Amino acid sequence: MVVVSVILVIIATSVFLVVVPSDGRGDTTVGATTLAISMLAEAAMVAVVWRFAIKRRGASWRNVGFRSPNANRMAIGVPATLLTAFFTIGLFSFVIFELGLRNPDDSVIPPELLAGPLLLALFVTSVVVAPIAEETFFRGFVFGALRGRWGAVRGGAASAALFGLAHPDLFSIVPVTFLGALLVMLYVWTDSLWGPIAVHAMFNALQLLPELVS
Repeated sequence: MVVVSVILVIIATSVFLVVVPSDGRGDTTVGATTLAISMLAEAAMVAVVWRFAIKRRGASWRNVGFRSPNANRMAIGVPATLLTAFFTIGLFSFVIFELGLRNPDDSVIPPELLAGPLLLALFVTSVVVAPIAEETFFRGFVFGALRGRWGAVRGGAASAALFGLAHPDLFSIVPVTFLGALLVMLYVWTDSLWGPIAVHAMFNALQLLPELVS
């Protein structure tokens, strides 16, 4: 499945370049460039894991975290993590809006990505490719390495902070860091990346769905 994510990046990029109308508009060009760079970044994360964990260390994708999860723990952990993430991050956003630091009507998506084909490509990338690639890198690779050196708590905190810094919007670093910490706990709880991948995908989907529908 990890290799499939890289293939999906390439396919999504190709489809995206085909479906976006080449009308020469600057906003379309900026959106296309932004999304293409994002897709390449996701592919690069998987490539790093493959290069340093699989090829150099001789690990398997199972060692990285692609193991069969405990079904009972998945059934409890996935909805609990998703609800906790939405409640706490929603509360954070409410405080930000009440303080007047951000307009509630502002979209979380850059306006250049709100064109129909671009938004659809963004949705596919965010819900399919990004959860697999980012969980492989931040939870399976980064946390896996730091956990062995610093323990689960400090390693989890550091990997969550790096996850937040990888989303460098001023109002996203704190909630994304918190989400990263929740995903680390779910990973430890289920002993599998499939739980964090599921939560990551649903979280992104629920955030983007209103924009896609509208």
